[in-house]
Parts: sequence; structure tokens; C-alpha cells
Amino acid sequence: MGKDNEEIKAWEINGLYNKNGKYNYAEYIKCLEKIGLGKEKVKMDQMIFIDYIIGNTDRHLDNFGVIRNAQNLNCIKITPIFDFGNSLHHNTDMLDINYKEDINSVLFNKTHKENLRNIREYGWLDFNKLRDIPELVHDKLNEINNIAEERKGMIAGLLEHRIGMFEKSFAKK
Repeated sequence: MGKDNEEIKAWEINGLYNKNGKYNYAEYIKCLEKIGLGKEKVKMDQMIFIDYIIGNTDRHLDNFGVIRNAQNLNCIKITPIFDFGNSLHHNTDMLDINYKEDINSVLFNKTHKENLRNIREYGWLDFNKLRDIPELVHDKLNEINNIAEERKGMIAGLLEHRIGMFEKSFAKK
């Protein structure tokens, strides 16, 4: 981030620039436009998409925001995506992992599928690389000794399923 920059949390942005009191995707994008970061909307869309694929249950207004210059207070960019600790069914027993159900969200809507509906354009997404994610994640999980092989397979299967669900819903558009 650099010594001259600081992070401003999304809840602060929303409080400063959203005077109607509504909290949703469209209103947050309007806040970004007011501070000159409207073109950064794609970063928000990417965050929502990644959270959908990995089933992040903890994306809230305190773990994303913007970077601004601490000297002149100009907003520079969206914060890099961080805080994925509550993902990939991190606290779910393998027998309880249900691929078919949507995963709850605390972001703009109650579920990840609802959050995806906010995204209108996917020109930034390479579908061919998307299909490689389950295998890449499985390979990375193989580097961790204390995760059961069966769980690694379940996580890769979850990613494959969610990517497939996304591709089916995308094809309908």
C-alpha cells in the first residue's frame, strides 16, 4: 500500500457518500463513482465472482474498500481482494458438504447467486482458465499434509460444481 496511502473500508465509503441509507451493490457503485473510481467496478465484480466460486461466507463491509492517498485524500484504487479464511467449506464436515445448495453471503445479498446477478459484463473472465481452477487448487492442497485426501477431492469437486453452475447460468443470458 505504501507509507503515503491508507485503506478506507467499504462501510466508511458507504457512510460518507451514500446519503439515502440504502446498502446494496448499485448504491456502492454510485459511491465509487462519486470518488472517481467508477471504472474500478470490474474489481468489485471480480471479488463477487471469486467469492461465489470459493463460497466465501465472510465478505462484509470491513474487508474490502479503497486505497487513498493520505496526504491529498484522493482515492486511488479498490483494495486488493483479501480475507478468504471463511471459504471452501472451511468449517463443514465432509459428509455435510452439499454441492447443490447456494452458499449464504453477508455482502449485498443473502446468497452468492443473488450477488452474481449484479454483474452485467464478464469480458474480463477467461472461461478456459476458469475450468483449470479445481485441479490447480487440488494441486496446492496436496502441498498441505494435514488435509485428508478425501477432503481435497471434495473441495476440488465443490469448485468444479460451482464453476459448472456458473457456466450454465451464464449460457442462459
